Amino acid sequence: MPTAPAPPQDARNAPAEPRPASGGEGYSGFDPLAETVRPSPADVAVTRQLSRPGARRAEPKPADPPGYRLRHLLGRGGFGAVWLATESATGKQVAVKTFRHVRALDWPLLTREVEKLAALDASRHVVQLLGVGWEADPPYYVMEYLPDGSLADLLDTAAPLPPARAAELAEGIAAGLVHAHGSGILHCDLKPGNVLLDRDGGPRLCDFGQARGVGAGDGGGTADDSASESRTGGRPLGTLFYMPPEQVAPDAAPDARWDVYALGAVLYEMLTGHPPHRTDELSERLKRCSPGERLAVYAKEVKDAPRPTEHLKVRGIDAALVRIVDRCLNPDCTQRYPNAQAVRTALRQRSEDAARRSRARWALLGPAAVAAALLVVGTLLVGRTLEAGRGQVVERAMEANALSAGLVAHSLEQVVNRQRVELEQIAADPRLADLIADATAAGWEEGAARSTLFSYLSLVTPAVVEEQEEQAAATADGATDLSWFLQDATGMTRWRNPPDDEVVDHSFVWRDYFHGQGKHLPPDTPVGSIPPVDRTHVSLSYRSTSTEEWKLAITTPIRDAEGNIVALLARTALLDALLSEYDSTKRTVTHEGQAGDDAVRYTRVIALYERQSGRLLDHPWLAKRPDTRIVVELPDGERQAIDAALADGRGSFRTDRHLDPTAAVDGGQAFAGMWISAFAPVGGTDWVVVVQEPRDDALRLMEGLGERLRLVGAFVVGGLVLTLGGLLYWFTRDRAGA
Repeated sequence: MPTAPAPPQDARNAPAEPRPASGGEGYSGFDPLAETVRPSPADVAVTRQLSRPGARRAEPKPADPPGYRLRHLLGRGGFGAVWLATESATGKQVAVKTFRHVRALDWPLLTREVEKLAALDASRHVVQLLGVGWEADPPYYVMEYLPDGSLADLLDTAAPLPPARAAELAEGIAAGLVHAHGSGILHCDLKPGNVLLDRDGGPRLCDFGQARGVGAGDGGGTADDSASESRTGGRPLGTLFYMPPEQVAPDAAPDARWDVYALGAVLYEMLTGHPPHRTDELSERLKRCSPGERLAVYAKEVKDAPRPTEHLKVRGIDAALVRIVDRCLNPDCTQRYPNAQAVRTALRQRSEDAARRSRARWALLGPAAVAAALLVVGTLLVGRTLEAGRGQVVERAMEANALSAGLVAHSLEQVVNRQRVELEQIAADPRLADLIADATAAGWEEGAARSTLFSYLSLVTPAVVEEQEEQAAATADGATDLSWFLQDATGMTRWRNPPDDEVVDHSFVWRDYFHGQGKHLPPDTPVGSIPPVDRTHVSLSYRSTSTEEWKLAITTPIRDAEGNIVALLARTALLDALLSEYDSTKRTVTHEGQAGDDAVRYTRVIALYERQSGRLLDHPWLAKRPDTRIVVELPDGERQAIDAALADGRGSFRTDRHLDPTAAVDGGQAFAGMWISAFAPVGGTDWVVVVQEPRDDALRLMEGLGERLRLVGAFVVGGLVLTLGGLLYWFTRDRAGA
């Protein structure tokens, strides 16, 4: 380790030249605000001189120290200059500090700095002293060269620093302080300008000109020097805004906690860009104070001011680093860390905790990712399974409804066929044709021919049910006819059972049941202008002129012996009685606690539509409709879809999105919503039967299963989140804070 030889005797005994009044610490006329508030006039003069072109060349180059070759000037001050030099033997670059005005030097202070650097030669966190030449002219000493400048230079261009970088630098500075304190040396003037940066960006402590020795004592260490030695001429040590309040006292014994406070101030500046407590207002106040008053004002301000808080706003700062800063800057020295080793331990613990938290996060990231993937896959599988289940339920419901619709359609076809056959058998009786011929010959006037014909028709035709309620009740007994009537070949109705004067001897040539053209013609169509149907025909629905009820007719021609059509025989039925035998399948459920029509919910509906017009022929709504004049029809789109499906040879049309058209009219609220429906044609007619059930009812089981699965999934996810969260908290919790 280099040793620091004593300076020349004549230089030590020579009286020191007066330092300018605003000079730096360690000189007469000491101004503690000079370095932190404003530069001295001498420094301003030097700066101006260096700023002129060719200023570096104006500094006379001294003789090369033995073993070194001076290259160029790095900087200079009032008492000397720093040169970049090259070691002759190795070519290694070094910094050589030479001194002018030897008599003006504070040799005790300078000797102490060199001695401290020599004592700390073994630490990589302290600038290394390589050699001393007090006997040379000019005197010099050699240090390692750090081209990256000081921490102050870095903060001038890059402040504030990220918390991780600031903590890293603070830990390196603390390591240098630990080595210095372990060697019995307190720095006493730690600030960014006294921290140089090596090529790797690591901190190196320098400028130990105000350093003092330390020994055992209360509060983490007291000076082992005498009072006069620790306070040359009563001058306080340190720099404003980096020194704790107790350091301003001229008779204060140097303490390791001074360096702890300064380290906290440097760390605070790295995080925020300025040291703690320094504001424009306080700086102006200190400027207006005399040098003797400034220290007292500064100490009182630090003690009384609220704790600095700007570091709390730094993005990315963690609680552990906040606590370290706050504890270092505590104005009460008993509440600070006792020494630099405690700060270094706290910083290292924070780094270890951060690394542990990072490892824990990555360690838990795998299980969390797997759990998330399983959750996503499980959600997709459950969703697809439920969707597939819904599809199967809907498909089976449509198949069941299609089967039911086919059975009902076949049953209706058989009913219509039976009625057709019975009608055709009555119409084929030759005696009936003869009686009609006689009545026609008599001009259908009242008389024997007409009376005989009417008596015969009343005898051979089945009984009719005149009231709608009675017809629905008589369906099981086969008495489904609402009326029977006879039309002549011109379209005039000549007989009706039951009798109706508004119908008999009136023309209904325009009705579809007469001409079979698939539409109703205008009521003023001339009598005899259109030929009658030539085969048995199931008519379109129509509104009765006598009862205002919707019904339909089955007509068949009556021919004479030559095959000429002499009349039509017809039987009629109410539309809403066609499916009366299936009323038991139109099951309803009344919601508990409710009453009235709004409380009725249909679990299955069987209805009948006219295929060509889409008109509703039979439906549970018809029995409760508020107005018999209301006509309900299928939407054109659905009617066309039914026609397309049946035209392709499919036995039925199926849909799970059927909207019952009665839901849009008065009294149809019970039929709202989506229905799973199947339409099947009734052979020999223009009718289609629909069997429908509420879609929500069919899917209720699957929806219930889905709800249970979602509930189980929520419990699983919640448990997983709590478990991973607990593990993450356990492994990443701030142990230092705890």
